[in-house]
Amino acid sequence: VEAACGADAGRRLCGVVPLACFWSWCGGRSRGRAGAMSWRRSSGGGSGGAGGSRRAGGRRPSKPKVDAAAIEAIYDGLRDRESEDDEITAVGIVEMCDKLGIDASSLELFVIAYKFNCAKGGSITREEFTKGMASLGCSSLDELRALLPRLRASVMDDGERKAFHKAAFLLTREGAAKSIPKELAIALFGIVASDSPHLADFTAFLEEEEGVKYITQDQWCQFLELSQRVRNDVSDYDDSSAWPLLFDEYVEWKRERDGS
Repeated sequence: VEAACGADAGRRLCGVVPLACFWSWCGGRSRGRAGAMSWRRSSGGGSGGAGGSRRAGGRRPSKPKVDAAAIEAIYDGLRDRESEDDEITAVGIVEMCDKLGIDASSLELFVIAYKFNCAKGGSITREEFTKGMASLGCSSLDELRALLPRLRASVMDDGERKAFHKAAFLLTREGAAKSIPKELAIALFGIVASDSPHLADFTAFLEEEEGVKYITQDQWCQFLELSQRVRNDVSDYDDSSAWPLLFDEYVEWKRERDGS
């Protein structure tokens, strides 16, 4: 990595990988800071990509014109020429992040992967990159960088947050695994759910619970529901509702700790 990107980039990538193997970079397997999030109940998931929404009247907005050749040239400059697959891998992703002015473990990288409809973490295929850039109306990384604040805001909106929250889990898991290691989940919660009223207490609970080794996809998705529906003091938590058992244990732990 240092030979390809320089010592500084090498150190930053090595800092990302142990963080939680974001995008499954460990062992060559394919595998930020969030903006303000309003914890209102989500009305449902949205699809990644700017072309998924419809305007009033039921007609799809026309796709903006882009320079397809320029997009292909960007991809060719980032793709891994030593890989048997035609894709952008870890080194190229770090280089792309440098050009976008973002960190490789930031929320923005998850937003890009979501908007590009990436099928897996740790790599971006030619089709995902070219179609993703075109759907966003971007012919250059400068244009994509200028669009990032709006894209970040869109995934925190009621219409997309639920789908984006789930996508972050799917991009981070290894293969088709139905759970991710607890340490990875704690780090990921801090990126995509940084303003959850339960973040600090729930992660403290997870760190204390030695018996909890993994977080399942259902638990991951339900944490968003908990954040949107239950007050920080858990006074309105309904023990009879169909919450995962882990959340019942969290609420019991919190009530005992707070003496409530």
